[in-house]
Amino acid sequence: RVHAQSRVLEEALRAVNMPYQIIGGTKFYDRAEVKDAIAYLRVLVNPKSDVDILRIINTPSRGIGSTTMERVASYASMQNISIFEALNRLDEFAEDIGSAPRKRLGQFRELIKLLAEEAKKNTPEEVLRSVLAKSGYKKALEDEDTAEAEGRLENLAELAGSMSDYEAEAEARGEAPTLDGFLERVSLVADSDTANEGPIEKITLMTVHGAKGLEFELVLLTGMEEDM
Repeated sequence: RVHAQSRVLEEALRAVNMPYQIIGGTKFYDRAEVKDAIAYLRVLVNPKSDVDILRIINTPSRGIGSTTMERVASYASMQNISIFEALNRLDEFAEDIGSAPRKRLGQFRELIKLLAEEAKKNTPEEVLRSVLAKSGYKKALEDEDTAEAEGRLENLAELAGSMSDYEAEAEARGEAPTLDGFLERVSLVADSDTANEGPIEKITLMTVHGAKGLEFELVLLTGMEEDM
């Protein structure tokens, strides 16, 4: 019943170009917390990515509301600049935003700059761990203290495992692992998912609980370790 286990199976199936579907769950890289973490990483590589900025600027909650973001986005649009560049010019449209939201926007901007500097020196996995800690994302899930939040934390730990695998593969090829390289790999995963859509035979991944009573000719049980 631990959906985080699907990641290694999904990547192995992709490696041999084998289509699959997940029943009772979402594909690993489509899970909200994984998409949030990757959005943070993309912003560190490309701060001009407005879509990613808008996804993470109030995730976890920082008290930056939709009205504030509409005003920032409106200014960015009028000036023909990215939202992150607008955050560097807060003083130019300060009268449109209250002092408290302006302070929070400035704190977010400085957080991204700090993490971007770290990203230049550290491995992708180290960058992820720093992002989850310094953004408050990990603590917000820990404080939630629910089974769902625990599952999300497991998925984020699995994302770190995916980055570690990527680093080992890159080093085995004699290449230096980079955040850019990992994000390119994730992008290829998304592309292959789109290519595999359609009425074709697929391997079905589901929990043992989900498989009960269904008339499959063959069921393979994986990850049935003690304590799991």
